[in-house]
Amino acid sequence: MQRPLSIANLTCWITALACVVTTARAAPEIYIIDPAQTKPSFEVDAIGFLRTRGVFQAITGELVLDRASRTGSIEVVIQTGSLSTGSERKDAFLKGKEFFNSEVYPSAVFKVERFEFDDSQAVDAQGTLTMLGISKPVTLTITDMRCEPRGPERIMTCEGTVSTRISRANWGMDRYSLLVSDKVSINVVVLAVRK
Repeated sequence: MQRPLSIANLTCWITALACVVTTARAAPEIYIIDPAQTKPSFEVDAIGFLRTRGVFQAITGELVLDRASRTGSIEVVIQTGSLSTGSERKDAFLKGKEFFNSEVYPSAVFKVERFEFDDSQAVDAQGTLTMLGISKPVTLTITDMRCEPRGPERIMTCEGTVSTRISRANWGMDRYSLLVSDKVSINVVVLAVRK
């Protein structure tokens, strides 16, 4: 025989449900960066009118996002030896001692400690880029960030574009300053899948 639902029991159920909903909303979401879909690219001006473009083919990382509390973190590891400009000669030069020195420093690591939000959307990220053994602060601009289910399996994904402009001299890449601009534009179209 089913017991009648008293006010006390109803209050207990509502309180329990509220706790579950609050916990679910407050839980951070963990996303793994899809290396097949995420390729950091860069551009730098050379000799005033030429532009060198390249892409890094190997990247791994994780995004943790808690939109309810407007917090999160990112850790991304880029294999500098995976750099590709479309020219083997240029690639070898950029991977060499005068620039990325990939044999000694095979990876660059970017860690985000703080996000800036506009409503529930992350629009900026403050972090640290470690490259060639040097760590410096970097601010990223985040545009078109969307987190939604995708595909027939309705897998939750986050995608967006992340961009910044850095001074290569801050990481000791100050060679050929008369021929190659110190300012490097970095752009990453990111796709991350919920863990």
